[in-house]
Amino acid sequence: MLLQHALDCALESNDRILQGKVQNNTGILEHAVGAYEAAIQCFEAARRIREGLGYRRGAAINLHNIGDTWIRLDDPGRAWAAFSDSRAMAERLGWRRGMVMNDLFLAYLELRRAGWGSAQQSRLLTRQQQLIAEAHALGDADTGVTGRLLLARMMRGAGYFDGAARELSAALDEAGRLDARVLARDLRLEQAALAAARPVDGLHHLADAGTEAAR
Repeated sequence: MLLQHALDCALESNDRILQGKVQNNTGILEHAVGAYEAAIQCFEAARRIREGLGYRRGAAINLHNIGDTWIRLDDPGRAWAAFSDSRAMAERLGWRRGMVMNDLFLAYLELRRAGWGSAQQSRLLTRQQQLIAEAHALGDADTGVTGRLLLARMMRGAGYFDGAARELSAALDEAGRLDARVLARDLRLEQAALAAARPVDGLHHLADAGTEAAR
């Protein structure tokens, strides 16, 4: 594998910067193919290298990637810890984009923890929309699309099926413009989950209840 060859070369030359970059890119590849345990190992290795080098923004990105991977492994507790640590590091750096990309996931996890239909639901749905708008204002379209995926997942859990469908459709259009193939794949998987969760026509009024508040 080319990445393994690159890592071997980096180790041989004792190039710590390249080692961190290769470990992170390998983690991204493992994550994309669903090898999540291997991805976490790579992201952790990259984080340790980058923290040792003082490259704190890179370490914050690795922590964020670890949190995303723990979500895939359905471990919200560890995901929350990783996103919180990444967010705190981004705040210390004054890196607003890093704060936003973590806040999107933290809002999703907070609603998941509070429970669908909780008193926090309306606030967190609105918060998610504000964060998506901020990501776009910062020029971070990829994070904006990821935010819409998470918003659609939140809306599906809350029973706002029509709103979730609109978010996914818009996000897929944007992912196509960005040529973000892994994101597009995840969006299509969420569309399938939404289709399976939709109520039968006789109960379809549940899908629209409160949709205006969630927009």
